[in-house]
Amino acid sequence: MTVKQTIHQWIDTLPDGTPELLALYERARLNRAVMEAMRSVERGDVFTADEIRSRFDARCQAEGSA
Repeated sequence: MTVKQTIHQWIDTLPDGTPELLALYERARLNRAVMEAMRSVERGDVFTADEIRSRFDARCQAEGSA
């Protein structure tokens, strides 16, 4: 049995809505988000602090004039 099959089997024993299942879901969701962010950084899809400040200031100015 593969790791994936074993995990599916474990999850199938948990009733829907149990705290353990919800906690597992949240951990998996967070882990996925962190991995996606790390891949973005590896690809260079990032902004410098100055770029973020500039974008934030531009957005604030645009909202202030609307």
